[in-house]
Amino acid sequence: MEIFIKREAVPVKVPLDKLLLSQNFQEPSKIRPEIIAEAEKALDIAMKLIEPTFLLDKFTIRTIDRDTIRVQQTALQIGESTHLLNQAAEAVVYLSTIGNKLEIAVNKLSLEGDFELAYWLDCAGVLALNEIDNEVWAHVENLAAKTGYGVGLSLSPGSLKGWDIKEQKKLCTLLDPDTIGVTINDASLLVPHKSASSIIGIGPDYPSNKVSSACDYCISDGKCWMRRAREGARYV
Repeated sequence: MEIFIKREAVPVKVPLDKLLLSQNFQEPSKIRPEIIAEAEKALDIAMKLIEPTFLLDKFTIRTIDRDTIRVQQTALQIGESTHLLNQAAEAVVYLSTIGNKLEIAVNKLSLEGDFELAYWLDCAGVLALNEIDNEVWAHVENLAAKTGYGVGLSLSPGSLKGWDIKEQKKLCTLLDPDTIGVTINDASLLVPHKSASSIIGIGPDYPSNKVSSACDYCISDGKCWMRRAREGARYV
């Protein structure tokens, strides 16, 4: 373990156009006013409920073979996507969350029958978590730049092809999730559910100085609405 960063009260703002685009609404002039109003209402609620936090640490990669990498003493069975870390000399592991208040509000709205607002609020929470990722990626880029390293993709268990969600427990043993109020349940899912874990390779052989998502290697084949939100109408 070489460095530890814990950041609370991460500045997060989800733009309205990104929320609308994520749900395939591309041209504001063609969106019904009541839809825009509901999305705006959800964003206003979301920004009051989220508690954005992340922690990260940097580790030496000991070995990389066909389907496994060893980070410190932890063997991560990444499977067919292990090659994405072949250029890594070190790895940054991070954990992020928006807390549980938004999830509680979504469940309450659903029980009350306000499914539309519940849906928009849930989507706003997902995008808020993505905004935390952007903050984390900037930290990783700065860490790498200090040693003249490039950076790889952000890789997450359960979404990366070949990396089973059960491996999330192993990945999180490299950190201390309790410090930001995150636990892992028996299904290897993070609680609160609007939380994420990931590993990013850094090293002198990476040509890029910008972290990016691993959409092209995702189990959804990059066809989810989160990609629309990140990259715009090209993927709508």
